[in-house]
Amino acid sequence: MDKYLKEGEGDTDYLTYTSNEKAISEYASIPLLQVGELNCFIYEMLLHDSMVYNLQQSEKGQEFLKAINRITKTNADLKKIRQKIK
Repeated sequence: MDKYLKEGEGDTDYLTYTSNEKAISEYASIPLLQVGELNCFIYEMLLHDSMVYNLQQSEKGQEFLKAINRITKTNADLKKIRQKIK
């Protein structure tokens, strides 16, 4: 297979159209076809929760969630800033 692909190719050649629905279906234990019938707010909530849950399952995912949490904070941690200044 390597002789057909250049380095870096093959990683994103195929797009999936139902990966969000599959994640919700597995997370909420509901049939895949019922996901399309969910209220849009419930859909978004379950999508968020399923993505967070899936990221929490690996060490890299946990690091990513910590980084996102740090980036999205709106208030500075004054204690840590003062400790770094000292």
